[in-house]
Amino acid sequence: MTDQDSRNTERLRQDDPMKTMDHDADRQPPPEKSQGSDSRKPGLKILFATAHPHLPQIAGGLQSSTQETMRLLTERGHETRLLCGLTGAGLLGLRHRLTLKLRRRHIGIDKATGQVTYRVWHSADPAALAEVRDHFHPDVVVAQGGGAVRLASACGALDLPAMIHFRNVEFAGLRAEVAALDPATIFISNSNFTRTRARADLGVDSRVIYPVIDAATYRVLPGGSHCVFVNPHPSKGIAIALELAKACPDIPFLIVEAWTLDGPEHSANRQRAAALRNITWLRRIADMRVVYAQARLILVPSRWEEAFGRVVAEAQVSGIPAIVSDIGGLPEAVGPGGIRVSPTAPVETWRKALRRVWDDPTEQARLATAALRHAGRAEMAASAQIDALENALYERIGTAKAMAVGG
Repeated sequence: MTDQDSRNTERLRQDDPMKTMDHDADRQPPPEKSQGSDSRKPGLKILFATAHPHLPQIAGGLQSSTQETMRLLTERGHETRLLCGLTGAGLLGLRHRLTLKLRRRHIGIDKATGQVTYRVWHSADPAALAEVRDHFHPDVVVAQGGGAVRLASACGALDLPAMIHFRNVEFAGLRAEVAALDPATIFISNSNFTRTRARADLGVDSRVIYPVIDAATYRVLPGGSHCVFVNPHPSKGIAIALELAKACPDIPFLIVEAWTLDGPEHSANRQRAAALRNITWLRRIADMRVVYAQARLILVPSRWEEAFGRVVAEAQVSGIPAIVSDIGGLPEAVGPGGIRVSPTAPVETWRKALRRVWDDPTEQARLATAALRHAGRAEMAASAQIDALENALYERIGTAKAMAVGG
């Protein structure tokens, strides 16, 4: 890592907006209508809900997409809040553990991310969800990520209109539960791959809205010198990344943490990385521009079915190509802006793909141009994605009101 890279990394760590802050959530001022929003439509109170923990307790594609979606909706005059899972780890976890125990409440409330966030041990717990309902009075709930179907079902029992945003394809055993949901439930998928799987596994059709990526938040000047691997978890292919670094000692690798990782396997991977002089290992960083500014190439050798591949799309905003597993939604995310490799291929096949890009400036430039063009597709524009989500939200509320009147 260069001296400039080190200074940028340290600056971003010092200014990390994910540091926990103690705010009074009840004092949040009402959002103002942005000049670009449709003043003819009323602002909505939108509750996003997931069983997964959220920033700063865990970071990943779901958390980034949720943050950006909430921010952009707020800029349009809506009030957005989040219900998420809670872990007992860290200062934030300790604070909420004490609060829940001493105040005998089901939910902990904070603004650690700048947005009002309700944290609870079990998001679909009817008592916890009722407490959130009585505190916020949402017009509509967007259930997503882990436990989305169960959350939507719990919302129905409380007469809260709900939508489901599929952000993974963990659909095993859910077909009967989905069939029992309110027939007015609207389904959204984060890729065409996810939509196809939802139709096959759950018997429902869904609208595709790709993960919201505000290009300005990720765009950097090209010219990085590292092969970047994000989220060193076994399911993400850390073993392949380490083998490639060992096989290509002349290529500098940058490994960046995302999920909270611990345990003997993680420690062993850290030790393997430390033994290789061409690997730099970074803790989680809030501003991914620090990472992408150092990237010449993105490596995503996932072992499981990614519903999309947000890190690929973020990098393409700056014309950074990727080498990805040919599995799940990753081929859709990378398009022509990279190389696909079978997830079961030996390390040598991955090495050849890496050398093909790294050693050939013409190939690198071709893929970079294709990546930039792929990122510029109309369906990847954040404004268009928020338009589509807004339309679905108003439609879901309208259907709920019509059914209430008809009933």
